[in-house]
Amino acid sequence: MNQRKYRESDKNEILITDTEGLCRMLSVGKQTALMIAERAEARVELPFTKLRRFNVEKIKLYISENSH
Repeated sequence: MNQRKYRESDKNEILITDTEGLCRMLSVGKQTALMIAERAEARVELPFTKLRRFNVEKIKLYISENSH
């Protein structure tokens, strides 16, 4: 199996992220990050893969609409 290669990118450039990136972006644990992604309806289904990916814009919008 090939190792994933990560590329440094500008935070404004990221469109989708994995679970680990979501946890880092939100500064929360895995369960909380997945709960936020589910409520934001941010899951992205990529063809031919079972990997979980999340739409960053939907998550940002959910947080801005639901923050007090």
